Amino acid sequence: MKNFIMTVPMQAPTNLHKIKYISMGGKELESEYETCYPVFAVLDNVVAVGEKVKLTLIVVDHDNARSNLASFLNELKDFAGKHSFTYEIQKLDTPYDESTDTHLELFGKVIDSIAPGDEITADITYGSKPMPMIISMAMSYAKNNISETDIQRIIYGRYDFVHNKAFVHDVTALFYMNSVVEKLGHTKAEDPRNIIRTMLEL
Repeated sequence: MKNFIMTVPMQAPTNLHKIKYISMGGKELESEYETCYPVFAVLDNVVAVGEKVKLTLIVVDHDNARSNLASFLNELKDFAGKHSFTYEIQKLDTPYDESTDTHLELFGKVIDSIAPGDEITADITYGSKPMPMIISMAMSYAKNNISETDIQRIIYGRYDFVHNKAFVHDVTALFYMNSVVEKLGHTKAEDPRNIIRTMLEL
């Protein structure tokens, strides 16, 4: 099943504005849909009529996050109705706390949300700075330990305040680059950049 993992933003709802995200990562991110949440650009392209998908939502114990969750779920309900697909929600609650214990607990929750055969899209636009690291660690674990898991894409949205434009980027290559770097550490390569670039282009 397609599994879309994202963190619900903690910004004040008044600071979130719907806008069309310009794709910087290929056709699967191209969408005319205006939203605060880049994940909708992917949903707009990869979910088929009649398909059922999972959305795994990391929700910090914070008033803004709870308000934004309600707004996101309302938008998702309307979007799914118009695009004729169904979904299930996995809500991962986490404290408003940046302790190692909290990070480890959330890491475990993300792993538990992934089933064998899941096709994963992770949206790392929102959340505290450690959140993308936790999600990336969980993706690495899933790739190596949960059978037939496919890390299809990792995306993030960027807002250009100077030109009032928003962009969505595909950074999946960075995820796989980390695996390459770990392997290269044992080879003592003199110039790992060329090797990484060649392997990513395969």
